[in-house]
Amino acid sequence: MSKHFIHCLGLLCLLFLTVGCSQNCSLKGKVVFSDDQTPLDRGTVCLVSDQGIARGSIDKDGNYVVGSLGEKDGLPPGTYRIYVTDTQYLEPSPGGGVARAISLIDGKYSSAETSGLMVEVKSSMTHNIQLDRYGGN
Repeated sequence: MSKHFIHCLGLLCLLFLTVGCSQNCSLKGKVVFSDDQTPLDRGTVCLVSDQGIARGSIDKDGNYVVGSLGEKDGLPPGTYRIYVTDTQYLEPSPGGGVARAISLIDGKYSSAETSGLMVEVKSSMTHNIQLDRYGGN
């Protein structure tokens, strides 16, 4: 094989690797309550499109990073509907009975169809999310 052929083959492989890596965009942000800007300290941000679903866990400071196949691997460019699930707290029952789970966020955010939240991802970006509390508190 000639040096020219090997050089061209190497450049072609590099081009394929570069194109493959640029398909997914990173999306990160912070989830806060709209009334006082305190962070939601647990839960999941979910993005839904015709291409599928992507998720990112919310940490104790309200930060999230979205992944489509694995944790933090990004997502394809496009328009996404957003829904958020919070890990529910257990409220102890008076008298030592069975505790009940309560959500911190308004129930409308638990579905992409009712949340009213959307994001258009064209490149790697930060997208912060504001949520109303459960019961409008």
